[in-house]
Amino acid sequence: MGLSILFLQPSSPPYMSVMRDMAGGYGVAFPSERADYGYDDWVRPEINMGLLYCAAVAERKGRDVHFIDAQIEQLNLDNLVARVSEVNPDIVVSVINLPSIYGDLKALEVLKEHFPNTHITGIGTVCRALTDLVLKSNAVDTAILGAPELVLPKLLKAIEVGNSVEKVSGIAFKMDGDIVKTSVVSPFVEDLDLLPYPAYHKVLMDRYWHHVFGKHTRCTYILSSKGCPFGCYYCPYPYGFGDRIVFREPVKVVDEIQHLQERYGIEAIVFRDQVFNARPSRTIEICNEIIRRKLQLKWFCETRLDNMTQDVLEKMKAAGCIRVHYGVESGDPRIFSSHAKAHVNQPLKQILERVVMTEKMGIYAHVFILLGLYGENWSTIGNTMNMARELRSTSIGVSIATPYPGTRFYDEAKERGMILTEDWSKFTGFGAVIRTEELSAQDLVKAKNMLHEVHRKAVRYKRFKQKIGLNLGRVRNGTIWNHAWRKLADWR
Repeated sequence: MGLSILFLQPSSPPYMSVMRDMAGGYGVAFPSERADYGYDDWVRPEINMGLLYCAAVAERKGRDVHFIDAQIEQLNLDNLVARVSEVNPDIVVSVINLPSIYGDLKALEVLKEHFPNTHITGIGTVCRALTDLVLKSNAVDTAILGAPELVLPKLLKAIEVGNSVEKVSGIAFKMDGDIVKTSVVSPFVEDLDLLPYPAYHKVLMDRYWHHVFGKHTRCTYILSSKGCPFGCYYCPYPYGFGDRIVFREPVKVVDEIQHLQERYGIEAIVFRDQVFNARPSRTIEICNEIIRRKLQLKWFCETRLDNMTQDVLEKMKAAGCIRVHYGVESGDPRIFSSHAKAHVNQPLKQILERVVMTEKMGIYAHVFILLGLYGENWSTIGNTMNMARELRSTSIGVSIATPYPGTRFYDEAKERGMILTEDWSKFTGFGAVIRTEELSAQDLVKAKNMLHEVHRKAVRYKRFKQKIGLNLGRVRNGTIWNHAWRKLADWR
């Protein structure tokens, strides 16, 4: 088989647990009390899809492929070295993420010390955005800048036959202390249907779960499309996953779902598409195919609100969809129209009606809110809080805008002096690394906490009102009536 290749998803560094496929491949990180490498079992395990696809492509080329998800195995560095020793690979291909970049590089340096003759290659959005930082470590020999699924086979071939890697397009490497980038290759695959299924058979499929479905429901991730063309200035999706959408054939998508069910007993699917409903007619095709094959599964997706319609929701519901994630970002009409969703030609009020429509269809709606966009102040945050009060039947996810390298937001915020640090370990996706024109980082953190509390009270208010509604219409003797309305007043 020639070269032995190990694909590695590293453990999370101390004091954080990293979800490595989020935020355009930069990853997000939750704080942890763990003082060693590993992973917290309360954080849902998420595999990097690019790494899985690369492993499948290498195997299809006849390579001797191994895969270690050190996060799912909760390996510290000693355990990792022991596991890698079992393989003794010629090449290690590892994903590197933004909040964990220092820890990821340290882990790879430890591997380099123990396996000095092993060629280490880095992949991921960070390798394109922060190439110099990645290669200045003593760990990484080459960083892939082009589409990894297409560049990696050529790199492996060059290493195998002893050719210089400088002849491989779409990579960066060190030469005489300098960093060299070869000719440009597109960082994105143009036809996803040409790729094999991700190398699910190389990972411990029975250990993956998602909080939406519960720990006892076997689930996995799947891509039916990739990319986002809408170019929101703050969003890492176009830079990380492509600035145009590449669609897979609906029948082939459902073929993969059926394969996952029959081989691995998968009961639930998370569509990792950045804009699942970008082409509504195609969404209906996928749903019809799931229904036609009578596949019993639950699934959810992330998509846009402005092109969601009742007939699409009805079809999604019939095909097993239980939840949809929507990015609204701001409840302030001005910020929504000029900054959050400048490409949406509909007013905020009309957009929010689709959230209600989704819930009425029996599909759970989760709304993303992003604080700290241009023009954010306490007045605009007040409008977002009012929106949070109205969205009583949904859940919300509140983040603080992060200026990811490669985005327009990063360049502009840096020029304006709004970025407060470039300690990448603080770019977790949840903390504040910026200020706005009027608000400090501390203000943004305070607003985030306030928003969660406002929404929590609003949901409790609605549930309590529903519970006592019938009695309030009948009972008029002071005690029950007054107690009930005092509770309602507390929760508003």
